[in-house]
Amino acid sequence: ADAREICARVDCLPLAIELAAARMRTLTPRALRERLDTLLRLLTGGPRDLPARQQTLRETIDWSVGLLDESARAVFARLAVFPAGATLDAAEAVCGAEVDTLAALVDDHLLRRDDASGELRFGMLETVREYALELLGEERSRVELAMVSYFVDLTDRVESEGGGALEPLLQLDAEIDNVRAALIAADRNGASDLRLGLAGSMWRYHWARATLTEGIAEIEKALAASDGRATSRRARALQGAARLVYSLGDLARAKQLASEAVRVASQTGSTWEECLANTVLGAAANDHHVGPDSYSAARRSTPPPAPSQR
Repeated sequence: ADAREICARVDCLPLAIELAAARMRTLTPRALRERLDTLLRLLTGGPRDLPARQQTLRETIDWSVGLLDESARAVFARLAVFPAGATLDAAEAVCGAEVDTLAALVDDHLLRRDDASGELRFGMLETVREYALELLGEERSRVELAMVSYFVDLTDRVESEGGGALEPLLQLDAEIDNVRAALIAADRNGASDLRLGLAGSMWRYHWARATLTEGIAEIEKALAASDGRATSRRARALQGAARLVYSLGDLARAKQLASEAVRVASQTGSTWEECLANTVLGAAANDHHVGPDSYSAARRSTPPPAPSQR
């Protein structure tokens, strides 16, 4: 089991497996597996009769990246902020990528192109991504904030289209690891308003996919980190949290969150969020089930069930 996990963690790269096997002289499989978080530093000491670029994983990637021009190298480094890979739209918007540059990176085996889901995505092997994040250096903060803004806009569109639209939710299925990374990046870079907007816009996804606890935790952390100003983002986050909490059966907490959502929504003119929050209050008072779209089935249809119920 340890050997299988080691192979998977090094992306089944032949050189990486060979370098990992060489470590068996001093480490047990379990010890090596536990140290694989620093892949590039650990996997050294290849056969001395090979070219220098093939003696360590880092030197192999160094050699490949060294062949890139400055523009391609910059795009390569920026793409590393997407742990689940980037769509063409995301790569263009966040990384300044062009189609020809992406094609060249694919040809050089530094990117993988995947269109199995019907949407073109560009991703990296984890070992390559670790290298690219180091290469990104001081630009990382700026690129991460651009990624956060991109996903705030994306999840805003998905939320506004309504949870009953299956295609947008499926899009978020493919992006969920990127969204999680964006929430962490927003926290790390002190972008509390963006973090609140992203966490609040994800409430419908978490309801539909039955990941209620995760959704509540992210919204509550974002609310706690925010400055408390009455904004439309705060109203959405509060009413979203109220619905998720209600779905877990905590009526008292749901009423508290919904009441606060009504107050903030009325101050900011967020009529739709106020209506949704009042629906939670009414349902909690009567102990009726409330879904994301119960206020108006005509405006927004009921979202699909979670995968386990489909």
